[in-house]
Amino acid sequence: MAMMAWLEEELRVSLILAAGGVILASGGFFLFAYASRQLERFPIFPTSAEPADRENMAILIVYLTPLLRLSLSDFSWPIWTATVGIIVTLLSLSNSYPVNPILSLMKWHSFKVSTKEGVTYTLVTREKPTNVNRSFTVVQLTDYILVDVGG
Repeated sequence: MAMMAWLEEELRVSLILAAGGVILASGGFFLFAYASRQLERFPIFPTSAEPADRENMAILIVYLTPLLRLSLSDFSWPIWTATVGIIVTLLSLSNSYPVNPILSLMKWHSFKVSTKEGVTYTLVTREKPTNVNRSFTVVQLTDYILVDVGG
């Protein structure tokens, strides 16, 4: 959106949107780091693992598609706000989650891992869990999302 505004020479709107994006991204990284330090750490022993971030390219395409044909003058803030509100509500009330491509840029990856108890989690880690005999020290962000915090 900031790029759309910049291309239409709406510099003030572009700067506001870009600053908002930087603030939201910084807040997300702060919360991620805070949770990694403050939440209870415990080990997990995966019995199987498979990549869960395969759809990153599809998500990027979805993010960038509006830039192909939408001008800022055609943009409707009420519709956009309602759409984002519905998506956020649905994602927060389900066990579904979007894999954010920005995490991949920061060298984080997500994997679906199963435990011997039969529970499947999404593990966000910088390592690849190729050795299922290895344990991971994690914190639990949600019921089914774990973040590897190392030893």
